[in-house]
Amino acid sequence: MPRINLCPEEWTSWIAKGRNGLRAYDQTPTITSPLEFRLSVMKWWSAIQPSFCQSTDSPMPLQIYNGPDDSNGWEELQRGGPNGMISVLTLLSWWGQSRKTASQWEENSEAHWIACVVDLCCALERVISGKKRGIPSSLASTAALKKART
Repeated sequence: MPRINLCPEEWTSWIAKGRNGLRAYDQTPTITSPLEFRLSVMKWWSAIQPSFCQSTDSPMPLQIYNGPDDSNGWEELQRGGPNGMISVLTLLSWWGQSRKTASQWEENSEAHWIACVVDLCCALERVISGKKRGIPSSLASTAALKKART
């Protein structure tokens, strides 16, 4: 996925190995500033979108789900790993949980959280509908090479 350096620091810390070489997946990070975390998650979600979804005016991506010339364009989001869709799903979960602990003086981010969840659902539908035979076109040549070696 592109722009890994924009990933929220809570995610980067959470997936990093500790001193003993293990990851502490059972210890969810504490979100000290829900507003800053919200902006960080929205920037990350926008950064990993296809180029035709990029927005310069908003931290949220444009609500465009068909690529130019009706191409899929979502191949990058079909990849797995710690910087794949699991990162977005986990970050949205943490964001949703952090909304419960926000003080009365902090901005209510529920509308932004719902908009991001809806956008993620629409993007996932597009990713799934564009997926053919389980292998993204960008990875098809790699899969063919691996198959030829065996």
